[in-house]
Amino acid sequence: MKKKRRAPRDSTDERAGSKRKHRAVDPQAVKLAAHWLSDPQTPRWAHRHSAKGWAPLLTAPAAHNWVSADINQLIRDYRGITGHWIATDPHHPIKLLAGILKWHGKDNLDDRPAAAILAQEAEAAARRRAINECDRCSEYGWELDPTSGLEREPVARCSHIHHIHA
Repeated sequence: MKKKRRAPRDSTDERAGSKRKHRAVDPQAVKLAAHWLSDPQTPRWAHRHSAKGWAPLLTAPAAHNWVSADINQLIRDYRGITGHWIATDPHHPIKLLAGILKWHGKDNLDDRPAAAILAQEAEAAARRRAINECDRCSEYGWELDPTSGLEREPVARCSHIHHIHA
């Protein structure tokens, strides 16, 4: 009859106590992934993985100061430029985005896909703020006649508008 023995708990054998090792995750990449997942423009299929799951793939874009709008614009560009169809529920979302990033080019990450759009939005926001703060122009940026309060004839841009572009 064999003697029953319990499994050793304090083994010196490294294999017995080994656990799956996880790669260190770049916090900047996790932050980018979390922002991307919280963006309403992000495809639903992206939510099949956590921010930590996406982080290894997004490490290089995060190092180049990408934002969630860049990832979403890249996906739109890929579909529009290449004509490739993207499933609403792809089998391997991480592999899909990896392929799209490869198409963009790892040496091309300084060319952020949404940079121009974001710059235009920032300029428009600055223009709206300047118009709202100005008491010499209409809501559209046209000079007002100080006596009537109506837009001047002939219409002219208010002087603050010219300072935004300078």
